[in-house]
Amino acid sequence: MKNDKLIIIILFLVFANATLFAQKKNNFKDLYIEPSISYGRLIGTEEEDFSNLVAHSTYNFAISFGRQSTGSQNWEKYLGCPDYGVTFKYGTSNYELFPQRFALLGYVNGRIFQREKFGLTYKLGGGLSYWTSIYDAETNPDNIYIGTALNCHIHLELGTYFRVSKNSDITFAALISHSSNGTVKLPNRGANGVALQAGYRYHINGRKEINKEFDIKPEFFPKNSFYINIGPGFLESRKGGGLNTYFACTTQIGFARMCRPSFRYGAGIDLMYSAEIPMMLPEGEREQWKGFNSAVYANVDILYNRFVVHIAFATYIYRYDYRSDYEGKPFFLPYYERVGVKYQLGKNRNHSLGICMKVHLGSIDHIEWTYGFQFLNWNDKKAKR
Repeated sequence: MKNDKLIIIILFLVFANATLFAQKKNNFKDLYIEPSISYGRLIGTEEEDFSNLVAHSTYNFAISFGRQSTGSQNWEKYLGCPDYGVTFKYGTSNYELFPQRFALLGYVNGRIFQREKFGLTYKLGGGLSYWTSIYDAETNPDNIYIGTALNCHIHLELGTYFRVSKNSDITFAALISHSSNGTVKLPNRGANGVALQAGYRYHINGRKEINKEFDIKPEFFPKNSFYINIGPGFLESRKGGGLNTYFACTTQIGFARMCRPSFRYGAGIDLMYSAEIPMMLPEGEREQWKGFNSAVYANVDILYNRFVVHIAFATYIYRYDYRSDYEGKPFFLPYYERVGVKYQLGKNRNHSLGICMKVHLGSIDHIEWTYGFQFLNWNDKKAKR
């Protein structure tokens, strides 16, 4: 059942990419294929893991199938004509706990700087990874990093490319990746990798002409919205004795301003509940109301048509004052982050479904399965071009 939840992530990403590919019947004329290899190091998410993991190397092979957008739609021009697609990755290492792993992810590859023969790029990717070696109390007790075979996989990349022919590019990149199961099953310290990558991109039907300029730039009236998001989830914990699954939920009430068709920013309040939190307390003090806490956040959204990359930073404004059982330190850090992907629904795109991760400095609390509704909307009277 828990792995079934993780499978939904890849289905969502495949659906989102399929939707983008299907927007025009001739999109397949713009396909490319890009094999690549990379070498790097493992990095732990906990301080005590760093020296242990960084001593080990990781070796990876990836093959990407992408579509180069050409500016045929307005959203492509607003974002500088990014390309997007799917990547299959295979990795191994010289660490006996991580012999082999596979990943399948959807990605968007955008341009930071571009000239005729070269450019700087970024890549955002997310999907699922499959690990052949996972924690087992009897047969593999040392693998405290990966608790399930299926895991969430996040891929971030900063790179450059050099055009070598009409059809071909040579690519280089520095990347970081993260795999964990979102605390649906312990242990779940997760595994990170940093690497240098080299690749070769081949445009199957030749490189298409990119048109980033508008003949007549359409008028855009910035959109303002009040919204509510609800994001339930589950996490496994040993707090309170034994190994138990706890319910958690975040309700967000906020304001967002779409200042450009490709960019939105906003702020709001997180109202959160976690059934795990009262379990930190001694028996007899575990009232459920102590599981409620709240925070204020600011966020930015990058909009790729209906597909949204969501990034938020938050700080707590209320939490029950207690100490964890680790050297008397507070259980909470005073701040946290949220990253995720959403897909906008409806004619006016006022509804959304998404997958987000609430993270305390790289350590995932749990996965949130979100539904959002923009219940009050108005546009500026003055248009922007």
